[in-house]
Amino acid sequence: MAETTVDMAALLKRIQKLEDIQEITQLLATHPLAVDGAMNEEWLTNWTEDSLVDRPGDPARHSGAFEGIYGKDVLAQELVSPELEAHRKNGLCHFTTAPRVIVTGDTAAATNYLQLYNLGATGYQMMFVIVSHWDLRREKGRWMITKRTIRAVGFPEAQDMVRKTFLKA
Repeated sequence: MAETTVDMAALLKRIQKLEDIQEITQLLATHPLAVDGAMNEEWLTNWTEDSLVDRPGDPARHSGAFEGIYGKDVLAQELVSPELEAHRKNGLCHFTTAPRVIVTGDTAAATNYLQLYNLGATGYQMMFVIVSHWDLRREKGRWMITKRTIRAVGFPEAQDMVRKTFLKA
C-alpha cells in the first residue's frame, strides 16, 4: 500500500480559503435580512470606516434620492430614509443570489444579483434587478465591506461587472 504524504501548509491554505469564502458568503447573505428588518446599526458594523457605495441611481427610488458615490455616513442616512421605511412597512423584500467570491490574501471581491420586491395590491411585484459587486478587506480578523458597486440590469456596466467576475478567478 502506497504511503500518502500530506502537504500540511497547502492543506491549511486551502481550508483558510474555504473558510474565507464561507464567511464572505454569510456576510453578504445578511444584507437583505438586515435591510428589510431595519437592522441598520448591525448592518453598518460590516462596513469599514472608509467604505463607499457607488450607484448611479435607484430605478425605483425605494430608498430615496441616494445616488453617486458616497460613504458610510450617507449609507447610514439611506438606511433610515422615509422612503425606505415606507417600503419596509409595505412588505419590502430583497432576494440575492449566492455570490461568486474571489479571495486574494486579505482582500476579496464578490458579485451577485439582487432582486427587489414590494407588496402591491395584487401580491408581490418585482421592482428591479441589480448586479452588486462587493470589495472586501480582512480587518481585525473579520471580513468587512470596503465598497459596493450597484448597477441595474440593463446598464452597460452591469454586464461588464458580471464578466469581470470570471476574469479574476
